[in-house]
Order: sequence, then C-alpha cells, then structure tokens
Amino acid sequence: MTVAGITINDGMLYVGRRLPRLDGTGTENCLIDPSLPVRSGTTQWRIGYFPSYAGLDPVYRHAYLRWLAEGRSEPGVDMGLVFLYFYGLERRLIGDRSQDEAPAIIAEVERLRRFYGANASFMRYSSQFLIMARLMLDGVPSEPPDLQDRNWEMPLDLKIGLGHRVATGEAIRGDWMLAWLHCDPDLVWRTPAMRAPDQFRVLFMRRFAERFPNGITVKPPQRKLRPTYQACSGTFRASVSIEIAGTELPDVAALSAPLTKARPLAESCMDALDAYSRFLGRSPDRRDSLEAFALLPVELRETPPPAVEALRGWLDGLAADRPALVPWPEVLRRVNGAAPDKPAKRDMQGVAASLAVLGYGMEPDPAFGGRLPRQDEPLALFRNDGAGGLSVGAPDGPASDAYRNALLRLTLAVMVAGVDGSIADEERALLAAHIADAPDLSEGDQRRLAAHVHWLEACPPDRSALKARAAALPVEARDNVGRLAIAMAAADGRVDAEEIKLLQKLYKFLGLDPATLFSDLHALGAEDRPGTVFANDTAPATPDPSGGLRLDPERIRRIQADTARVSSVLGSVFVDEVVVPEATLPVAAAEDAGNADDDDPFDGLDSQHRTLLRELCAAERWTRDDYKALARSLDLMPDGAIETINEWAFDRFDEAVLDDDDPITVTLSLLQPPVLEPAAHV
Repeated sequence: MTVAGITINDGMLYVGRRLPRLDGTGTENCLIDPSLPVRSGTTQWRIGYFPSYAGLDPVYRHAYLRWLAEGRSEPGVDMGLVFLYFYGLERRLIGDRSQDEAPAIIAEVERLRRFYGANASFMRYSSQFLIMARLMLDGVPSEPPDLQDRNWEMPLDLKIGLGHRVATGEAIRGDWMLAWLHCDPDLVWRTPAMRAPDQFRVLFMRRFAERFPNGITVKPPQRKLRPTYQACSGTFRASVSIEIAGTELPDVAALSAPLTKARPLAESCMDALDAYSRFLGRSPDRRDSLEAFALLPVELRETPPPAVEALRGWLDGLAADRPALVPWPEVLRRVNGAAPDKPAKRDMQGVAASLAVLGYGMEPDPAFGGRLPRQDEPLALFRNDGAGGLSVGAPDGPASDAYRNALLRLTLAVMVAGVDGSIADEERALLAAHIADAPDLSEGDQRRLAAHVHWLEACPPDRSALKARAAALPVEARDNVGRLAIAMAAADGRVDAEEIKLLQKLYKFLGLDPATLFSDLHALGAEDRPGTVFANDTAPATPDPSGGLRLDPERIRRIQADTARVSSVLGSVFVDEVVVPEATLPVAAAEDAGNADDDDPFDGLDSQHRTLLRELCAAERWTRDDYKALARSLDLMPDGAIETINEWAFDRFDEAVLDDDDPITVTLSLLQPPVLEPAAHV
C-alpha cells in the first residue's frame, strides 16, 4: 500500500475512506485516509491522548507513515504514533473477532513491547490486550500468569483461571496461590521478594507444598465473573462469556480466606531471604559467591553454583583428612573475594558461617571462643560434617560451656607441652586422648578442639606473659588447676610416664613445687578399693610403682566435675587467647578481658538518634506516619534521621539497618541483644 508516496509493505492496517467506530459515534481513529494531506517537516509538540489519524497534523501523518514503512521500531518515536497503530490491532482482533489472524497480531504486539516496553502506559494497555487475546484464542489458561510485581487489580486471566478451578472443585495449588498473592492488598511485598524473585518463588513453592500438600480448597462465592474489555482507543467495549456446565464462573477477586491462609507463608519466605537480599543489595555482582549461597535458606542450598563447587573442591583437597593451616588472607580472598589489611571479628564470623555450609570449620573461630588471628598467623581449616558433604543445616554453635572449658584446659596443656620448644608425638597422643575423654563434648566439639590444638602448635600463646599471669594467681587457685590436670591424666585409668612429664611441666609453669605432684597423686589414693594404676618410671620408691598405686575414681570424678571454678582460673590466664563467657571469669579477669564483646551497641550515634533507634527496635515494621511522628517527637527530620542512622550502620555493619520504604523495616538481626529491649512507652 502506498500513501502520500510512502510505500508500506507489512500490512496490519486499516486504509480507506470510511470505517465506523464500533460504538457508532464516528470514524475509527486508526483508519488511514489516503485523501488527507501529508507534509514532511519538523514536529513541534507531542501527540495527546486518544490520537486519531484524521486529527493529526499533516507533519505527524508523514512521521506516522514513515514509521510504519521503516519497520515500526524506531527508538524515541512519539508514543502517540505507537498507540495509533496499536488501536488498529485491537480493533481487528477483539473488535472484529478475527481469530484466524490472532497468532500474527499477538506476535506483533509482543514485538512492539520489546521496543517500547519502557513506556508504562503502553505496557499496561498491551498486557490487557494480550490477556483478552489469549483467552479468545486458547480459552481458560492452564498455567497462572507470571506476575513479578504487586498488582493492584487482579488480571483477567488470573480471575478466569482461579474461577475455573474453584467452580470445578479443584484445589488451588502453589503457583496459582502465589499469583493470587501478588494481588493481595494486605500483603506487603518487601525487598527480598523483589530483589530475589526466583529464590522467593522456589522457596514459597516448597514451603507451600509442605504446609498444604493437597492445595487450598476454596468455596465458590455467589458473585459471578463477567469480564469485559475496554478498548485502549476508547472506541468500543467487548465482553467474554465463559461458562462451566452452563453456569458462569465465580468471581474470586473479593475472597479473603485463601489469602489469609497463604499470606503468613509468603511473609516467612521474605523473612528467610532477608539476609540474602541485603547481601545482594551491597554486592550485586557476587550473587554466585559462597557468601551469598551461605545466606540462602536451607531449602535452596541443594545445587551450589560453580564457584561454590570449586571452593569446596579446594577445601577437599586441603583438609579432607586432617586440619590444614592456611594463611587467613587467602581464606578470606577465596570466600569473600577480598581480604582486608587486618581481620575484623565480623569478617571472621562471616567466613566461618560460609565454610560451615560446605561442611568445614575454621579455628580460631570467634563464635567458639577463638581470638582473631594476628597478621602472620594462619587459620586451621577442618572437615566438620563427619562425611565431607554439603551441609544443608545450620552451622554449629553457640559454643557450650563444656567446649569452652575443654578449650581452656587444652590451651594450657598445649602451651605446657611445648615449653621445651616442640611437642612430641607422645604428647600429641595425650592431648588427643584428653579430647576424646572430655565429658559432654559432641563429635563436632571434638573435631573442632583437635583443629584448635593443631593451630595452637603453629601459633602458641605468649608463654612469658601467661606465666606472669599465672604467677599472680593465689596459690590455692594454682593448686586447683594442678589437681584438675591430674584428674584429666587419670581419666583413662592410668597415669603413665609421659603424662607425669607433662604434669611436671605444668607444675613448673604454675609456680608449684614439682615435688608436690607425687603427694597430690598419693592424695587420690584409696587403698581399700580397687582402682586405676599409677605407673611411672621416675616415681618415688614408696609406694613401689611395680605394685601400683590405687586411685579413688569417685574423687577423680568429683575433681573433673568441678570445672567451672577451675575454668575461671584458666580464663584469667588465657583471657587474650580465649574469649570466656563472663559468668565463668573472675572479676579481675573480666576487667582485663581485651576481647570482651561489651561495646556500646549505639556507639557513634548522638543521643537523639540513639534514642530514636532504640525506640524503633520495639517493632520490626513501622508505618511511615508512625515513624514520622516518633522522629518529630525527638526534634529530628524523618528523612534525615534515616540517612544518619544508615550511615552509622554502614560504618558499623556494612549495611543499612532501616529499609526506607512504607512500612519502614528495622533489621533487628544486625543489632546486639541489649538493643532489642522494647522501649517502655511504645
């Protein structure tokens, strides 16, 4: 077709002198009338709403015809021309019911959306058109629409699909329920669902199947569905009648009971993805990293990305059979992609949590009483899943009192065993036996302690400093440690020559007379009952070692059970090496604790912002109006206060603590427990 000297090859146009509107009020606005004047030139203004070819300026008619002839894809074209062309497509398919041409027209509208999808108005009208077109072509949809964002009005194809299932008594399965939730006015679609839509969908579907294995059955409402289509051009309306067994479909749009059942499930999925979402917000280019993978909910860790598989292969090659010492910067670079000049507690906690997902642990680990590695010190990596497979559960922790007490005793034992500059194989065997015989330790605790001992050999404590601290303790306290060490040595039923040597080193370290070691051993004797044997080539002549010395097992058990008091003494010695629970430290030791985590949780905030954040911690979500009222009651500008608090949070936590949305979300998990005490007047 040639109009005004411009040849248009691709058709899909109404061309002629007369085409009445379907509502009978004039000429169809998409009709190209060849008799109307066309002139090339420069356009001075934009085309308004509801354009018609007859009403266009001749210069715009020329621009429209050229756009049609040159492929209908020119970027930056006035959207009024795109809409004018679209009017003809909707008239042809929906107004004239030309179903034979439906596939070609649908394909053309989808092509236009690829070029002009940035225009929200065109996307909305073309979406409605495609829904109606597919209903006319295919009937009731078999799959729910793929809704990515919240919809304030339920799309027609979703209404029909849900209505058909309700009418036939079919339970609503997870994918249909998820689409329905996208239209739930009472569900707040938080950032995790929008930033990680694929993960959110998979998680919701799995949890829905667990919670509702047979779907959700919905009772049909009385209200009937009578779908209509209002043409984008404004020139006609069309209706669709869909019936089941002669009865109109029910309209489920007003139902709330199914949403009430499913809404908490969606909210729980957003909560579960919250940490993962915040990580992606900070590091969008590290979506496939181990850090990101470790933050996913357990249900989504079945298939690691290639980078995570490669990291697990590296770990398997290093530490599958025994703990391996690796420089801490290399571990951080492999796990986090970069290593700081100095390790921070938050860095090490994150690395440990990531490694746990791969079935590995590291020592020292701050979560288990370990201090931060110094500049030239390695980390001990070890397999901690018992089998070396991918761990889909939570990492170990927190450390039990039994573990912390055992860690203190072993730290002392390793230090004493290495007083002469090396640890003999026999001494290593004794340390391993002490780990195996320690009460109330899990297999994971034992593996972790073995790794820590391996690390202590490479990074021994400062003996001179520890010896000075031990010398400052009361004699009674040092005696308690010595007797506990004897009980540990006798736990296997025998105190042999190597154990005697180790105990002698310990007595010297504690400033105790080594000669009292044998009297302390004799104090455990009980000649009137059978017991364990004390065997020592260097023991005093009386009693005769060959005859054996009977020990009182009940007295040994009592000494072993009295670990809290002795651990408090050890804690005062190793306060810089092991983070000890406050309850087990004596007052003097607690005052000296260099690694104690007792910082002010709001350090760095002024009093007004500190008060505001403490008040906000009373709830996880605040409406914007409530937040504004609270901020203004403290003489703070609401938006400025959010910016100030989040700047502080980025310095402290590397992420924001307030999500500036409506409602405002408080990331309570970032804050220390003292912060979470509810404010009195909220």
